[in-house]
Amino acid sequence: MKILNIISGLEKGGAETIMYNLIKNDKNEHIVISLSKSGYFKKLLIENNNKLFLFNTSNFINFIYTYFCIIIISIKIKPDLIQTWLYKADFMGSLVSLITKYKLFWSLHHSKPSTKLIGIKAKVAFKCLSIFSFFFPEKIICCGNSVKKFHSNIGFHKKKLLTIYNGYSPEIFNTKTNDKYTKLLNLNNRIVLGSITRWDKYKDFKTLFKSLNLLDKKFSNWTLLLAGRGLNEHNTDLINLLYQYDYKEKVILMGIVDDIENLYKAFDINLLISNAEAFPNVISESMLSGIPCIASDVGDNKMIISDLGLTVKINDEMDLSDKILNFINKLKDEHYKQKLKILCRKRIQENFSLLSMIKNYNKVWDDR
Repeated sequence: MKILNIISGLEKGGAETIMYNLIKNDKNEHIVISLSKSGYFKKLLIENNNKLFLFNTSNFINFIYTYFCIIIISIKIKPDLIQTWLYKADFMGSLVSLITKYKLFWSLHHSKPSTKLIGIKAKVAFKCLSIFSFFFPEKIICCGNSVKKFHSNIGFHKKKLLTIYNGYSPEIFNTKTNDKYTKLLNLNNRIVLGSITRWDKYKDFKTLFKSLNLLDKKFSNWTLLLAGRGLNEHNTDLINLLYQYDYKEKVILMGIVDDIENLYKAFDINLLISNAEAFPNVISESMLSGIPCIASDVGDNKMIISDLGLTVKINDEMDLSDKILNFINKLKDEHYKQKLKILCRKRIQENFSLLSMIKNYNKVWDDR
């Protein structure tokens, strides 16, 4: 089967990672069209010998030009179906299928954000896509239950919505010993809190730093590793925040890390503090690596973590601080720590495997 994938961009994000892992491990032939010209996964897709087309859709004229180019490409390629990833690509794919009549499948990776964080453009986009959902896609694949519920509530075609959980490789994310970052960053004899995320309005760094300020009064032997897009020395807003809380020496900014599977091994606890999430990869990746998580109670976080970690209230630094301290004390028991490591890994292997995700995508495509 020949599948034409259209995606909004190739930066290192959740949906982009899932698309790449699916393409890399799937038996079908995959062609990729990106609606932006650069990104982390560009090189990886080329190395994987995928046919790749890159476009600039930063303005209306470029968007229209790209639209006609994709129509020409799809007619030449003659795919069995079109699979789109993220809203912009879902919109573009719908317009393309209108002309080409190829079967279309959307993939949704966003859950309900705080209402104060939704702008006018987003509201208009949601409305347009909710109308499109009745006419263009065969099925609308949601990466989590919270994603399906959110889009159902805002008017997307309920009968077309289905959930396929994100899947992860137990070979890449494992519990084998690797002290690369522990040695590199001199982290021995410290509790290492880690957060692999990005600088984004939905990520709640202020609550995180406020909670660490409270934690510091009861337990001070900690280091926080921040990794991801925008989490580097060039981010003046983040640097100012660190100076505000006097954490310049206790927080290490890693930026984008290529081997996050090794970085997880330096963590004692993985933190994901947000105002909105869908089905975040970092929780499952961390748990596959044997690292427990504390995350905001948004999206599918609580369902993924189950009783093997903790969720906290949104914007509640006291709740977060108390639960970090509680977890630190529990992890002092080596027997508990090792048992938790095994159970965390087992939960992801049994419920959110990469092979299961690929099988489910193929089932939806085959039933078209």
